[in-house]
Parts: sequence; C-alpha cells; structure tokens
Amino acid sequence: MTLEDFYFLSQIVAAVGIMLSLIFVGIQMRQSTEQAKRMEEGSRVAAMREAHGNLANWYMHTSQNQQLASLIDKALNDFDTLSVDELGQYVTSASALLCYAQNAFFDWRAGDLPDEQWRSWYVALQFVNTPGGARLWAMRRHMFADPFVDYFENEVMNSERPEVADAWFRRKHSADVTDEEASA
Repeated sequence: MTLEDFYFLSQIVAAVGIMLSLIFVGIQMRQSTEQAKRMEEGSRVAAMREAHGNLANWYMHTSQNQQLASLIDKALNDFDTLSVDELGQYVTSASALLCYAQNAFFDWRAGDLPDEQWRSWYVALQFVNTPGGARLWAMRRHMFADPFVDYFENEVMNSERPEVADAWFRRKHSADVTDEEASA
C-alpha cells in the first residue's frame, strides 16, 4: 500500500467519522427538542392545574363557610351596610380571588392557560359588575399589574355579564321581586 493509498483511506475514515458524529449530534438535538417540548407541555399543564385549582379552592372555601358566603352576597349588593370587620373580611377574600385571577391572566396571556379555562376566570370576575364588586376594584386596583388592570377594566368591567354569571343576579333579584309582590 502506498502513501497515497493511506492518505485516501484516512480521508474515508475521517469522512465516515464526521458523518457518524453528525448523525449522533442530530439524534441528540432531536431528543433535546422533544424533551424541551415535554417540559413546555408540563409547564402548561402545571399552570392550568394551578389556575383552576386556585379558583376551585376559593369557591370551595367560600361555599363551605356560610358566614363568608352570606357576607360576600351582602358586600356585592349592600356594600355600604358592611361593618368594619365585614369590610375587612370581604376585601381580604375578594382580593385573594383577584390575585389568583391576575396569575391566571398572565398564564393565559403567555399561552399556558387555554381560552376555555380562561373563560371560567372571566365569568368568576363578573362579580366586579355589581355595586360591591366595583367598589372593591376601586379600592384595590392599585395592587395589580398594569396589563391586568387594562384588560380587567376594558374587557371585564365594560362587558355584559355572560349568561352564566347573570343567572345568579337574576335569581337573586327575581326572588326579591317575588317577596315584594307577595307582601303587597
């Protein structure tokens, strides 16, 4: 074998080595990309679970505490009759809901919370379209980030209540009318 043959053989071995290295790098890149996609999907799932978990926990806490549920009803419709203690409890509870909503809003805006799940929050936030909800927002809006405030004031506060959110309001007020009619 001549020196020239060794040269060509070494070139072939080097080319094969480079090709195998490129194939290996390609496989690693594909695996890294797939892993990154799985991690991103995991992040989305975690954001969805956290957002819905927060909303569900707030509802469960409120529904299991009859005093708090009655207080919230009173605050939404008769804000000016709240005692100092009632006002503090209402502001604390409703502010927690708004804080959770802001977190969900940023997840939704980032694409980590699907529109279908954001609608649950949108409906829950309709409480602000009551007299007591509007008063709470006026007192606490400074606590929230500008993008959330802008969205909240332009989309939530200036919209008609979805039928789902409006059902409680109609039921509450139709019961009042029925009671008044019955006493007449």
